[in-house]
Amino acid sequence: MTKDEIIETARKAGFLTGKIDYAGIEGAYDVVQSRATGNMLAELTKFAELVEQRYFVATTPAELDAVFARIEAGG
Repeated sequence: MTKDEIIETARKAGFLTGKIDYAGIEGAYDVVQSRATGNMLAELTKFAELVEQRYFVATTPAELDAVFARIEAGG
């Protein structure tokens, strides 16, 4: 997933998303923040479910094997 896809998935999971521009630093930075004041387990669970759906719907078994191989190899 690209950075933009991850941020969009986070937004769909209930996180607040946007950009922040710090004074004196060139360019704006992406921000993803929990709406929860303490436990953000519900948002993280929804985010994980959305990512899982994306990979299992859009990925062939051979592509999944390659992803798992990269994960096991540390990269």
